[in-house]
Amino acid sequence: MNETNSVFETMPDVSIIVPLYNKAPYIGAAINSVLAQTITDWELWVVDNNSTDNGLEIVQKYCDPRIHLISCPKRTGGPGAPRNVGLRHATGTWVLFLDADDTIESTHLENLLSPVEDHPDAAIIAGHWQEYTNSNPQQRTLKAPAGYGSTASGFPDGAIAFASWAVHSAIVRRDILHTPFIWVEALDRYMSEDTAFWFRLTSTFSVAYTASAGALYRQEIEDNRNQPDVLALWFQSMKAITTANIEFLSQQQRSLTAKHCESLMRLYSDIYLKARLQNDATTAHEAMKIAKEWLKECSNRKGCRSFSLRVREVLGLHRFLSIMYWQQNLVTTVKVNYL
Repeated sequence: MNETNSVFETMPDVSIIVPLYNKAPYIGAAINSVLAQTITDWELWVVDNNSTDNGLEIVQKYCDPRIHLISCPKRTGGPGAPRNVGLRHATGTWVLFLDADDTIESTHLENLLSPVEDHPDAAIIAGHWQEYTNSNPQQRTLKAPAGYGSTASGFPDGAIAFASWAVHSAIVRRDILHTPFIWVEALDRYMSEDTAFWFRLTSTFSVAYTASAGALYRQEIEDNRNQPDVLALWFQSMKAITTANIEFLSQQQRSLTAKHCESLMRLYSDIYLKARLQNDATTAHEAMKIAKEWLKECSNRKGCRSFSLRVREVLGLHRFLSIMYWQQNLVTTVKVNYL
């Protein structure tokens, strides 16, 4: 392991950047999954965010010269700042962001690089990923990236409100990762901060895809920041992130499209339904108000005439979502009674 910014004689294919904060139980598995890659032309930058556990000691035990350990100048509230620190050191043609509690299968980098020759203009290559829990790691759920196959409709505009894919299921060309196309550090304290990062990239640069699913995404671990069950915090996070995305479009002198507005309406409608199910009247009221505003904006734009949206307009959004709520509540009640 190197603690200096040593330079390859030739530029490596991939720079892998791992922000580290108190993930000692998992960082070894993350590094080992990189070491197991079928391609060897990579560099790994572990960026410590002032951890207080023994994660640093674990990283320091690795002797591979491709592995580098550096530190953030000060503790930040999330992974964006450490990722940007890693970017300033990275030398690879492509960049993969890997969280310290996740892993990648041995062919992941090879499969992500495979479309490069056929898609020379692509700045992003996205693959599928597999989600699992600590309690049942063998049971995995396959997820597709936004814009792939049946998810292509509405992409990339729909990404204004929803994350496009798991952060380590895509690689990005390093030469495009400069302001404003870096991690938004002001959003570090919020959940799902990667939504803003990927929205900026996908709304500006071309994406190619691979059907491989070599990114393994661990859920339900201690200190997991992205838990939408903490509804009030999730609501505040998404308000901050979507505001930042709208401001980005304005700075780029781009107008909101019907799909942007529809995606925002659907986001706050989802939050409203979750709030109703959790008996959170305050969040439900605020989310409904915002959802109605975006439905109105959507109705004022061309290209927003889907059947489901017309139903919302005819019934009124509050009535439409109330019907959805009672349907979900009935299903939940039946399940509880059955069990």
